[in-house]
Amino acid sequence: MAAGVELREDEGPTPGGRVRLTHSSGAAVELTRFGAHIVSWTAAAPGRPHPPIERLWMSSLSALDGTAPIRGGIPIAWPQFADVGPLPLHGFARELQWALVTPPGPAPADAATVRAELQLSSSAQTKEGTWRRPAVAPFPWDFTLRYAIELCEESLSLELTVAHVGAPVASPSVPLQFTACLHTYFRTADYEQVRLEGGGMCGASFIDKVDSLARKLEHAHPLSLVPAATESGGYVDRVYMRPSPAPALAPMLLDVGAGLDGATPAVRSVYEVRMSDAWPDFVVFNPGLDGKRGDKGPDFDDDGYKSMVCLEPAVAVAPVVLRPGGEWVGSCVIRIVA
Repeated sequence: MAAGVELREDEGPTPGGRVRLTHSSGAAVELTRFGAHIVSWTAAAPGRPHPPIERLWMSSLSALDGTAPIRGGIPIAWPQFADVGPLPLHGFARELQWALVTPPGPAPADAATVRAELQLSSSAQTKEGTWRRPAVAPFPWDFTLRYAIELCEESLSLELTVAHVGAPVASPSVPLQFTACLHTYFRTADYEQVRLEGGGMCGASFIDKVDSLARKLEHAHPLSLVPAATESGGYVDRVYMRPSPAPALAPMLLDVGAGLDGATPAVRSVYEVRMSDAWPDFVVFNPGLDGKRGDKGPDFDDDGYKSMVCLEPAVAVAPVVLRPGGEWVGSCVIRIVA
């Protein structure tokens, strides 16, 4: 289609269909209304005479029919990061239907950006825990989530807004608390080539989830997945606490290696990832050979670790606390620099 926003309600097995953003350059983003889950981002690199290529990794074993969370792309973990809390892994935002707020339609011919916004509000399902069967822990607060996606020729901007719109059903004096992340799976040609630096990462403290949640200091500059995995028992799952002030706000550079486009095997693909200061943490994840093999990850390709790395803006270590009427906004901009 021409540049703009399109809702494809009957496309594929995923409940609610898909939303597609298309830029006049040919760049495109596709997401499901189930979980507001971005499942594809295609864009060309600056100055390369090649068509847009896929930037995100998706597992070929992922459920896409709404029976389970989608594996890969960019899931939203909310109101719980990982398994730290009473809810199932990563909470419920990625398993519920979101409403498309932006009316579908073409964008102006000269538009530099194409934007869409989706929304999820509290319901009986979230308050009673009946979004899963059997029922799980309730989340009794009234909230509204807004998720804005903005597509440019060479960048993707994501903004998550959390609003506490009322008091909880019980214990009104208890504020809404949440943890969260944008669990971004970047596609790589070869995970052994991945390099990550910047953003105050060198010298930062991190929690090593592979090593009994031990707190460590990062000395590598840049970080390479293979040595990091060797140190951590075979795979990488780290929560970094961003230092403050200034270095934490600098962008990170993620080099996912050469050959991503299949046409220029010697040319590396590099992203600048800029996280707003509302995200106090970030996560680096690659499961290695054994982290998701077999029963550990039935929706994860056995060799999938070779083709992906996660770099995720997160609220992981300490929750955000919102009183009624309070609002939190976290954004992340991913720009293709090579």
